[in-house]
Amino acid sequence: MRKSLLVVALLLALPVIASAQSEVPKVEIFGGYSYLRLDNATGLSSQQTGTTTAVTTASLDRDLNGFEVSVTNHLNDWLGIEASFSSHFTDAQVNGTTLDRDAYIVTAGPRLSLRRFERFTPYVHIMAGMARQDVAVQNASSTVSTIGSINQQDSGIAFVAGGGVDLNLNSRLGFKLFQTDYILTRFSNRNGASTELNQSNFRTSTGVVLKLGEQ
Repeated sequence: MRKSLLVVALLLALPVIASAQSEVPKVEIFGGYSYLRLDNATGLSSQQTGTTTAVTTASLDRDLNGFEVSVTNHLNDWLGIEASFSSHFTDAQVNGTTLDRDAYIVTAGPRLSLRRFERFTPYVHIMAGMARQDVAVQNASSTVSTIGSINQQDSGIAFVAGGGVDLNLNSRLGFKLFQTDYILTRFSNRNGASTELNQSNFRTSTGVVLKLGEQ
């Protein structure tokens, strides 16, 4: 008899349990620290002429620090549409020359979430969009605005594939334990207009997740 009552109680509680597990925020906003490892196949090069200091891929820092922000609109408990913006930067001194390097990536695409765990939400996403690199070289006598095959400001397309795990602190706040992405960027090769310059880059991010609304 007791077992029967227990089974009935569990059956009655299943809709409540399922509702609690399927509770999904309408919108998630993420913001935090991001690290970008750039491919060294940048095509950046310059020969030393007069007072212009030579610039090569070896003299440009490939480890960039910055931030990433994203907004995800959840259509249901497993599918969402995500838009992301990240900015990374670095600077270095080489033979008395200041090298400033910035990278910007704007992408959007679908996000798939697995909501079988109460405390953790793993997810994967695939996005596409635009990428831009800014490189400024300045020494004591001049500022170089064009460096070899890539101009000081160069834009191209970007493809992102990756995922991560969010820690659910409560119904309104979470923490992104990690997000790791492979980023393929493609820029025009200025020395050969008919060719493309591809980069295989890697990005990892962590930070705070704000949850707004309910499904």
